[in-house]
Order: sequence, then structure tokens, then C-alpha cells
Amino acid sequence: MPGRLIELIEAAYTLDGSRLEEKCRQYISDISTLVEECERVPEEIRVNGAKAYRHMDALLKVALAFEDLGHPELIDRLRGSHPIEDAIRRYSSALQLSNDGDYRESIEIGKSLLEELASSVGTFIDRYYPRINGLFRDQLFQAQHV
Repeated sequence: MPGRLIELIEAAYTLDGSRLEEKCRQYISDISTLVEECERVPEEIRVNGAKAYRHMDALLKVALAFEDLGHPELIDRLRGSHPIEDAIRRYSSALQLSNDGDYRESIEIGKSLLEELASSVGTFIDRYYPRINGLFRDQLFQAQHV
């Protein structure tokens, strides 16, 4: 298992919630890699029940810390998620970040959603794509005036 996720898992063994969240904040740009890494549990951990339980407990703490930071990708992978529910959750997260004045992070989420949904069709797209696009454009404007 590459070092980034294992480092966060080891940190979860010893850090309290706010310190773990701060540690996770350093890895936000690596979230997609971390999601892939979470699927590969080393064999030496898998074959030992106590180690596996401790590993999964720490991984869950890391995933929840990322979710608190507005990045539910890791917890969604662990839970399994529906793409529409994921998009709504991410839109809500971007909206909350915007309300909190964190325009840059809101812009990143909005940009990512727009890219993912650009080629999609259906009722969800008809309803949410204009909202996400409007939020994204508003955040670009707000970020220039902060």
C-alpha cells in the first residue's frame, strides 16, 4: 500500500478528530489516489483479524474526516454510493462551502461536477446542471472580489 493512505491510517490511531482532519487537509489534492489505495489492504493485515479491524476502524476515521472537509469520495467508496446521490451531496457541500466563504474549494467541487455531468442526460441533469453551473459561475465572481 503506498505511503499516503497508510500514513493517514497510522495518524488516525493516535490523533484526535481535529488533528486528524488537519492532517487529511494536506492530502485533499490526492483524494482520487487515496480512494484507489483504500481498495488494497495488505495481506499481512487481511490475515490478522485484530489488525484488520484496527485498520478498517482507522480507515473509517480517515474517510469521515475527509467527508467533514467536503470530500466524501473515500467514505462513498467504502459505503458504495449512487452517482446521483453523490452529485447531490457534492452540490450541497459546494453550496455550504460557498455560504461559509470558502469559494476556492466550492469552485473545485463545482468544476469537477460540471465536467462529470457535461455529457450526461436525464431529469437529474435537467434539474441540477443549471444550478451547479450557476453556483460555479457565482463562486468565480465571488473569488475575484474577496
